[in-house]
Order: sequence, then structure tokens, then C-alpha cells
Amino acid sequence: DFAHGAPIRYFIVDPPDGTVGAPIQVTVQALDQFDNIVTSEGRDVTLAVSGSATGGGLVNIVSGAGTRNINDLTPEMVTLTLNDTEGTGLDVSSTQNVEFVIGAVAQYVILNPVDGTVDNPITVTVQAQDSVGNLVTTENRDVTLVTSGSATGGGLVDIVAGVGSLSISDQQAELVTLTLLDTETTGLDVSSTEDVDFAAGAAVRYVILDPTDGIIGTPIPVTVQALDQFLNVATGENRDVTLVTSGSATGGGLVSIVSGVGTRLINDLVAETVLLSLLDTEITGLDVSSTQDVIFAASEDADLVLSSATGTTAAAGFIATDR
Repeated sequence: DFAHGAPIRYFIVDPPDGTVGAPIQVTVQALDQFDNIVTSEGRDVTLAVSGSATGGGLVNIVSGAGTRNINDLTPEMVTLTLNDTEGTGLDVSSTQNVEFVIGAVAQYVILNPVDGTVDNPITVTVQAQDSVGNLVTTENRDVTLVTSGSATGGGLVDIVAGVGSLSISDQQAELVTLTLLDTETTGLDVSSTEDVDFAAGAAVRYVILDPTDGIIGTPIPVTVQALDQFLNVATGENRDVTLVTSGSATGGGLVSIVSGVGTRLINDLVAETVLLSLLDTEITGLDVSSTQDVIFAASEDADLVLSSATGTTAAAGFIATDR
């Protein structure tokens, strides 16, 4: 019986290549000078892995051999090396390479789109991915994008080399939910969802909201809004505009616009219809052609005042006056 000799080195057995997300077993052996496994060796050695791989660490050597399972979610070539962290003095120069490749296509995924405004379309990209999120460039089957709310532009996404995109638009400032439908019956996972926010666009005009009519002597609030091209309140607008009132009304002047909205209180002691208009005194360049009417009516609660004529004849009349 010729038994093995004394151990002189640790050796990494060449592992089979695999796919991302599926662990690969790596075996390390303690060998003598003629590459026989030294079954009496029980001292450990550390396995190091490169790149994004995980699973490296101390290999528990039992009867001259030990294993560790390594994994990687990134398709790449991983280099395996050894470190003599236990101070055995054995040769640890052995190295091997193992390749993790992209797995089979498993799902369609909506990439998180960049939020935008109603002024411009937003591009939404869909990818065909493996189970751990790697792009599968061999996939060319299509999938349908569904949009919520008032958004338009959804429909069949033409997937080429694993990627496709659509441009969606919305004239209403709102949060749009994006979902997928497997209309091509691919059998892939289509549970991916994303939200995209369409904010109001750039302000193009100031608009006076139609105020509620009132009675003389009681102030009436008049609201002015800055609107975008689709009549959404332009919340990013903070430049002011001047409100002009006709007749005997008071309270007109510069309207302080904050987040696209501002108000002024107007009043009138004369029963009349007041015309409201705007002036671009701050030179914003926005449209200020908006006008409205507001009616100040006489008080409904009036006093009847007896007016008596002088003289011996009782000539009397009733005059209705505002209280």
C-alpha cells in the first residue's frame, strides 16, 4: 500500500460554468507532490472570489477536501484564488475561472421613468429580463403597456433584443400608473408596475376665476390663477399680476401669486356690476386677456323710512334705503 505523501498545496478543482442566480459548487483539495489527495489533511484555507460574486470564505477541509457554493447576479467571469489565512505554509497559488452567464428570460420589467410635465411626452422603457434582473438580449416577443388616468400612448411595446419603449403623454397634471399585459401570450411574468408624475407645464396665461356675486359693503374674494397650455394650475409660477376693477369698486391691485394662485378682496358701496381685468405690470409676458364680471347688489334687508311733507296736508311717502 502506497499511501499519499505529505500535503504541499491546496488546489481549486475547475468548476463548471453556470447561470446567474444559480449557485456553483467550488471544491478545494489538499494535494501531495504527485497530486494525490491528502486525506489526513484537515486544516482550512480561504477561497476568494472576484467581481460581484458572493460565497467566498473559509473552506472547511475534511479528509483533504472542502467545498463552498458561490453565486453571482451579474453575468461575468469570476476569478477564484486562495489565501492561507490559517498559516499552514502550503502553496496557495492555485487559481480557476468560472463564468456566470445570463439566465433564461423570465419577466418583462418597466424601467422607472423620469417624471416630466404635460408639455412633453415621457419615454417609458420595457426590458425582457432573467429572474435576477439581467437584460436578455435574445428576447424579441412583444408586451402591452397600459396607462391609467388621462394618459395616452400606451399599447404594444415592440421588443427588439430585449428592449422596447413607448412615448406617453398627458394633458392633465396627475400621477400615472404603468402596468403590463401579456397580450402576446409569452407566459413571462408581467407583474411589473411603475408610476410616472406629469406635473403642470409652463405658465402661459393668468385667468380670473368667476367670483361669487355679493352685496355692497361686503368684500368679495377674487382669485387669479396662472395656467399652463392645458389649463392646469402652473404651480411653479410665482410672478405677480395686477387686478383692475371698474366703477366704484376698491381692492384692485397687485395679486401676489404663490404656487400659481393669488387672491384679492374687492368691495363696493355702490350697487353695480364691476368689470374685472388684468394688467401685466410685472412684464411676465403671459396672456392677461382674462376678464370677469361680479355684481354688487343692494342689501336685501332695507329700512322703510317715512317721509312726511310739511304743511297742514298729510302728504306722505315711503322711501326704501339700504340698512
